[in-house]
Parts: sequence; C-alpha cells; structure tokens
Amino acid sequence: MIVAIYVLTGLYGMAPLPFIVFVLLIQPQTGPSFWDTGILTITRLDRLPLLPKIIPNFGLNEAFMVFGAFGLAFNINSRYYALYLVELLLTTKTSVT
Repeated sequence: MIVAIYVLTGLYGMAPLPFIVFVLLIQPQTGPSFWDTGILTITRLDRLPLLPKIIPNFGLNEAFMVFGAFGLAFNINSRYYALYLVELLLTTKTSVT
C-alpha cells in the first residue's frame, strides 16, 4: 500500500512517511468516518471564533481533493511556463543567428 501511494502521488524519499504511518494507525480505530471528519475539527481550528465563518469545515477527503486540484493546477501552470521559456529561448537564438 505504501508503494502504491508513492507511485500514485509521485513522492520519493522519506517525506510522506510520517503522514502515511499516522493514517495507517488512526484509520483502523476510527473506520471510514475518519475521512468525513472536518479539517478544522482535526486541527482544532474550529474553536477559534472567526475562522469557521471564513473557511468551511470540509471533510478530510474533500480537503485532500481541493489540495490535489491546486497542486495539479500549479504543476500544469509551471510546466506550461517552462515550455514557454524554452520556446522563447529557441526563437531568440534562431532570430539572432
């Protein structure tokens, strides 16, 4: 299972290991309802008076989907920008010579 998480997320090294261990230890005790728990509830930020009014208390599964969407959008944007810079560099080199 850990190997599948590394392959699917593209993470290499030891960085995600503490999170994976945490999830594998907590989930059997709480069951699937663990993923329905709000992100503000897990972090105990729902106790602050103004924060729950500004940020909705998404479930962990929805919070990870939003995080993944932002990560994917950033990755696409950064790759597009890198290709744009390479194309700009190639066109300036060919126009100069």
